[in-house]
Amino acid sequence: MSETIVNGYQLIKMKKIVDIRFDIKIVFKSVFSAVLMGVSCCLVGSIETNLLLSTIITVVSGIVVYIISNILLKNEMAFQILTMIRKKI
Repeated sequence: MSETIVNGYQLIKMKKIVDIRFDIKIVFKSVFSAVLMGVSCCLVGSIETNLLLSTIITVVSGIVVYIISNILLKNEMAFQILTMIRKKI
């Protein structure tokens, strides 16, 4: 919570110095995907198993949910990152 407040304050102050532009649709899609990922991680993490196995399953499920939700929402930023990764491979 405090990190969000500090980053928000820094963003407001930096906008006066540097021209920063955000596409609200892209930001909303990313936040929505992150919330879905967080919910899925909480649900999967609540399963009673071995700690190591639970952690691995939680991380993998979070990654899968985040990627799928970004693809379904057609998040342009996610597609740009995937394109950059493909070029490097």
